[in-house]
Amino acid sequence: VALFSAVVSTFVVQSLSKLDQDPSIKTNELLTDLIETLLAAQGKGPYLGVNKDATFTPPASVIRANFCWSLSLISCISVACVAVTARGIVERVSRSKYTQAYQRVPDLAARWKRAGILLGPTVDALPALLAPPVILFLVGLFDTLVSASLPISSPSMLTFIAAVACCPKAPRIPPPILPTLL
Repeated sequence: VALFSAVVSTFVVQSLSKLDQDPSIKTNELLTDLIETLLAAQGKGPYLGVNKDATFTPPASVIRANFCWSLSLISCISVACVAVTARGIVERVSRSKYTQAYQRVPDLAARWKRAGILLGPTVDALPALLAPPVILFLVGLFDTLVSASLPISSPSMLTFIAAVACCPKAPRIPPPILPTLL
């Protein structure tokens, strides 16, 4: 879980830089404004003819990938918290206040029986809880790779393709229906 969280964190940090505007573009806009102001003060005209970008909007594929990877990281850390909590419960249950074996064995057996009601299903569910973070990571990765190599205009179609490709147990659409969706 820790290694996977580190990998997802690396992807999140790398994609965060794509959510902000390039600082050199903003610097160029400020320098253009400064030059236009100086030219206007000298009476040479207020406009240089340089196109200015009004607002910066990050690419939709970067937003989608960042969303998937952030959710993956949050859910992976949540699963790690559940695992650490389960381990803490195991540590507490394994300790007995008795030192004599004839008192300690029944005490531990009773404690394990009470803890097993909650602890057993929790430990059994841990592998299933790890699947969604991995699937979210793969959807974000697939979305990034596909949007970088194929010009798909519809984000909902791209999300649909990523979800179908990354979910092996998802129901497959029969071939006659698929062309009507494109």
